[in-house]
Amino acid sequence: MIRIDAPGGNYDFEHKYYSEDTGYRCPSGLTPAEEAEVQRLTLAAYRLLGCRGWGRADLMQRASDGAIFLLEMNTSPA
Repeated sequence: MIRIDAPGGNYDFEHKYYSEDTGYRCPSGLTPAEEAEVQRLTLAAYRLLGCRGWGRADLMQRASDGAIFLLEMNTSPA
């Protein structure tokens, strides 16, 4: 897992490709329980969507309560 720390929480085109202020954290800094929830959520979505091969999941964690949300699954072409 990689946590992306973008200035002001804004991971836009500028912060992704040009900014030196964006941080990529590995390890992510999540607790073991949060990591397990991310793995559970990601695997459940992967299976529900019928994905095959490898893929990447994009998630966000809400600052106010720590809830984790799946944004999208990105898979390799078959």
